Amino acid sequence: MKTRPTLSVVIIARNEEKTIRNCIKAAFEALEVARGAGLAIPSGIVLADSCSSDRTVEIASEFPITIVGLPATWSLSASAGRYTGGRFATGDLVLYLDGDYVVRAQWLEQALRILANPRITGVMGTDIERFPGNSVLESRLWKWTRDSAPKELTEEVEAIAVGVLRRSAVQAAGDFQPFLRGAEDRDLGYRLTAMGHRLIRTREPMGEHYWADSLTRFSYMTYFKSAAFWSYGEGQALRIRFSDASMRRKYVGRYGTVRYLLNLELGAFLIIVGVLNAAAILIPALFLIPAAAADVVAIASCETTKFKRCISTRELVFEFFVVPYVVVRLGAFVLGFLRGAADSRNYPTNPVLIKASPALSQAEHATEHS
Repeated sequence: MKTRPTLSVVIIARNEEKTIRNCIKAAFEALEVARGAGLAIPSGIVLADSCSSDRTVEIASEFPITIVGLPATWSLSASAGRYTGGRFATGDLVLYLDGDYVVRAQWLEQALRILANPRITGVMGTDIERFPGNSVLESRLWKWTRDSAPKELTEEVEAIAVGVLRRSAVQAAGDFQPFLRGAEDRDLGYRLTAMGHRLIRTREPMGEHYWADSLTRFSYMTYFKSAAFWSYGEGQALRIRFSDASMRRKYVGRYGTVRYLLNLELGAFLIIVGVLNAAAILIPALFLIPAAAADVVAIASCETTKFKRCISTRELVFEFFVVPYVVVRLGAFVLGFLRGAADSRNYPTNPVLIKASPALSQAEHATEHS
């Protein structure tokens, strides 16, 4: 008889009191479905908290889980949380979740069936983004997530942030790099695939993602901050893996793209138009005609874009969002490369044990909270 794998859950959190209860409840429900289907034996839930100042830990303590706290003096990041939480996980498989993510039990069942194939190391699914409003940014992010879903039932991917991974493979690849400020999933994914491991993404929705501060608002600052951390982490990873030619090509190839170049050219054009108009006000005799010509070109380009893409003026204005977005990403990437990251072996291994999981079975917990 084939032995069922054990399955742990690692949740990372920082000030997520509004979503952490649903996140943990959904994780328990998913573990119960996995147990009931005979696909895995639950092996506990670990919450790695990065100095939350709200009620995240208090709420999480209501559940029979292990809670570890990363001190403020440590380098704090999503990667550090995954790395630290993973050290307390004992399952053959580990489901990594963010504190603002509500996983779906039916997806976990599908993922575990896929992982019955020993040649597959990790499985993720399609995210369902939840936003509080209907801004152009929110609409575009939602549309991008929808359109980027696999056309087939599954597809190969290079990285898994939220999803299930084989613990032995993660350890063999060197684990998450805890000093990365972002993009830790891509760094680990590149190492796993280089070792011949396969990572799969399903078309089946994996769960709902609520941006950490988006239950009451979702701003450009939130998105730019996320993009900056991600790109900074990729720059750090490039510095670490620079001697590996294949890794170097992958990271540089992500930023040295035609799309980024065109967006930078757009930014340069906007700056030129602005400078010409300012000069025309100060020295009209010299710059009025060049400024007028630049304005005509700009207006004609905008009208052409609106017509070709069938978008409103409001949506057209959003198109210029790509300029600061690219500047933020490229700037953060370069800064990350210049700074690099410390050796992961130097990361502390003694987090604060806030709560140890009691000897409660998953079934007992489900009965208590039904």
